[in-house]
Amino acid sequence: MVTAHVREIDSIRREIEVEAPVEEVERELERAYREYQKDAQLPGFRKGKAPLSLIKARFGQAIQEEVFNRLIQRFYKEAREQLGIEPLSQAKLQRVDYKPGERFRFTATVDVQPKLEVNYSGLRATRRLFRVSEEHVDRWIDEMRERHAQVRTVAREARFGDLVRMDVQRTDASGLPIVGHRQEGVLIELGRSGVGEDFDEQLVGARRGEERQVFLERRDRSGNPVTLGYRVSVKEVYEKTLPELDDDFARDEGYEDLEDMRSAVREYLQRKLDELSTRELRTELMNQLLDKNDVPVPDHLVDRYMEALLEDMRRRGEEVDEDARREHRARILREIKAKWILRSIAEQEGISASDDEVEDIVRMMARSEGKPFEKLEREYKEDGRWERIRDEVIEEKVWEFLESKAQIEELPVGPDHTPILVPA
Repeated sequence: MVTAHVREIDSIRREIEVEAPVEEVERELERAYREYQKDAQLPGFRKGKAPLSLIKARFGQAIQEEVFNRLIQRFYKEAREQLGIEPLSQAKLQRVDYKPGERFRFTATVDVQPKLEVNYSGLRATRRLFRVSEEHVDRWIDEMRERHAQVRTVAREARFGDLVRMDVQRTDASGLPIVGHRQEGVLIELGRSGVGEDFDEQLVGARRGEERQVFLERRDRSGNPVTLGYRVSVKEVYEKTLPELDDDFARDEGYEDLEDMRSAVREYLQRKLDELSTRELRTELMNQLLDKNDVPVPDHLVDRYMEALLEDMRRRGEEVDEDARREHRARILREIKAKWILRSIAEQEGISASDDEVEDIVRMMARSEGKPFEKLEREYKEDGRWERIRDEVIEEKVWEFLESKAQIEELPVGPDHTPILVPA
């Protein structure tokens, strides 16, 4: 068993000194020498017959380094568990002190989450109270109908609501093509293209086989006006027909009738709006917690998350510029600080989650997925999801605690200022 001591360097760094039984180290060294001896073939000796003293003289340093590296990993893990330290990153080995027959010691530094005494006094926030209107329900159901729309090719001019398949060549402001910026077979809906209403308007009236030059006036990141050009070749125009809004449509969607569908949609939207209201409230509370509490975060931890995020963006073909880096870095830093603040409040207030609470959630997930609970329990405990669910339960309890301590004003919101949700 190792002997371990920890020294606080600063709020986020710890120095761990570990001393391991030297006898165990030397047993491992001796075993490694003899294993190497079995396969060694040195001049003047048959394979496996070279003297152990020669093996040590020739290869002792390399063998020792290999054994030390393996043992240090194991001893460090024991020390970390013994001291109750949860490192944020891989430890940095500082020095190894080994004297045959006497001692084997090493020192490592590691970053840890800072111990915070969170100040959450005087929190104030506004909870917006949204109410679902019939317009919300209508919009949602219209989007459901859109998913079941029937399309057919038409020979007429394109109108708003039609689908247009086209080839698009980017051009400069004078109409000259920009090399490497051509897309073929692009399909858009006029009025909902996502490019902009001015783009769609310039394609209204176009027919199959027609080519149009489209210009859009935009502003760059600095706010300067720029002109974007597109040369559009229309390949096909499609007319869209929506299914009738009646009981048959509702039954096709899994409801008893149209009224049952509207009721279910209304309930779902209200739940989503309530969740939005809660997110807004908690963002406001977290802003105040971050203002009140200094949370030191190691730069390399943010860098690690940043590199993973940027690599994912590159795989998706997204552009990564300096502005994007700054925005994402600020967001990652905030997320780390927020998580540590919530975790520290849980420790301060003794907020925890029992195995029974986690089990209830996993049982519910097992039922929804149609899997045996025992199978899901085993999977979740093996891959860490069981503990992540525990963390989520604790975090929710912390938020409920903070909301109970904060002064919260409730603000009813009219339909004109309520977000309209549509299916993703």
